[in-house]
Amino acid sequence: AADGRLWVGGDGGLVARTAGGGWRAVADTLDVRGLTETADGALWLATGDHGLVGLRDGGTRAFRVPDGLPTDHLSFVALDSLGFMWLGAGRSMLRLHLDTADAFLDGTGEPPSVTKIPASAGHGGVSRWVRRVAVDEDGAIWVPSMDGVVRIDPARFAHQHAHHASVSVEALRT
Repeated sequence: AADGRLWVGGDGGLVARTAGGGWRAVADTLDVRGLTETADGALWLATGDHGLVGLRDGGTRAFRVPDGLPTDHLSFVALDSLGFMWLGAGRSMLRLHLDTADAFLDGTGEPPSVTKIPASAGHGGVSRWVRRVAVDEDGAIWVPSMDGVVRIDPARFAHQHAHHASVSVEALRT
């Protein structure tokens, strides 16, 4: 984190190492599968049982199935350069706009709209064991999948909101 903290998540929850070197439990009841921090300091957690959890300025809010998330069992979270959040959800990937997720976290907006991208769109399915993805300098997201490594180009998906037909993914079989 920009303030010197180190975030560590796992099936025992989320802990933070403070700038002074001590450890502090932040969310010890969550099965944290992936996490990412936004430029404004919000922390987003993909959890194995509580959906997408956002933390900011001491406030916490979960985006779950009753709010419109297709599943509460997530494996990763990644941010692209276009303002979208990508989530691993079983054999599907989910995409939602960060601005709407932020508004929901702050209590000023409705739950975000989620686009579900099934394995049939070309990514082959995300393993539930995937906990880390990479975003390269070109903004592409690299995701380990059931069929190898998948490269997703978010720019080719930016204007697609309701359908998955134009998702641009490349499966790299290894």
